[in-house]
Amino acid sequence: MKLIVLLCFVLALCGFLFFKLNYHRINFTDSDITKCPKYARTGEIVEVETAWVTDAYLELYVDGQEIEPIMEGLYRFEMPDHDVFLKTNTVANFTVETPDGPIYFEIRTPVRAIYDRMWEYGDTVETEDPEIIDEIVEALRIITISSKSVDYSVEDFTDVVRLVFEDSSEETYVFEEYYYVSPLDQKHYLVTQGLDRLRNVLDYMMENR
Repeated sequence: MKLIVLLCFVLALCGFLFFKLNYHRINFTDSDITKCPKYARTGEIVEVETAWVTDAYLELYVDGQEIEPIMEGLYRFEMPDHDVFLKTNTVANFTVETPDGPIYFEIRTPVRAIYDRMWEYGDTVETEDPEIIDEIVEALRIITISSKSVDYSVEDFTDVVRLVFEDSSEETYVFEEYYYVSPLDQKHYLVTQGLDRLRNVLDYMMENR
């Protein structure tokens, strides 16, 4: 009987020593960690689940080292050969909105305006009428565009407005459908204000040439 008790003690001691040598504790106090084992064996892949947050995102750190998420709220790391401490950090996810910007900056007054209409057909009209030119300039002044470009183009709805100044220099403004084509990068920016007014003036030019 004593031998059996001794054997059980030895087996229990061996099991305890095996556990102590191969398993290590995972410590955490954050309430954002919703699921995680308390112990893991060296080399084992540990899976950690965290809470989901609104207008922010969580960072998970294991002994100060950030762990990349598998997906939102799910992390995995390989258990090292020692106890570890887990900690989360909440980072606010602010979205900075860049305001719409104007396209017209000229102070000079144009002396001539040329309009190239490139729709399903092509047509060109020009004017030196100061009143019509003023209307075009005022329409261009109120046009604003989005700060973000898009991958977009059309071939049958393009308006090109060219303004000619006294020194024969020109400024060109290109609109494809509802987008402004920037001369700086040839990218398309959505027109958020003023395009209808400009097109009304251009229609008038075509109809009253």
